[in-house]
Amino acid sequence: MLSLLTSTTAKTTVSIHNNLPDNEDLKLHCQSGDDDLGVNNVHLNGYASATYDIYVAKRDDNFRCPTYCSWEARADGVYGYTEHEHVNDLHFPWHRPLISRVHK
Repeated sequence: MLSLLTSTTAKTTVSIHNNLPDNEDLKLHCQSGDDDLGVNNVHLNGYASATYDIYVAKRDDNFRCPTYCSWEARADGVYGYTEHEHVNDLHFPWHRPLISRVHK
């Protein structure tokens, strides 16, 4: 499960796209200090989006995503889009790799 925790400053839209292998659903829990959207399942090629106060100085001083944070769940982890560099980088590798399921 991926948890997005937030703090309190300017509003930013957070969006996450499920690009996991093998038709895998992404279990997603979005919350801030004063709002909890609960746990949702995002189906393959689907996405979830919410607007929050998410600024964290240590993480965001490079202005990776000042107004729109785009994330993508892939087989090896969660990638984040950096607006000023126009690149997707691996930010959160999975603790263990996803194992393809055997289909009969």
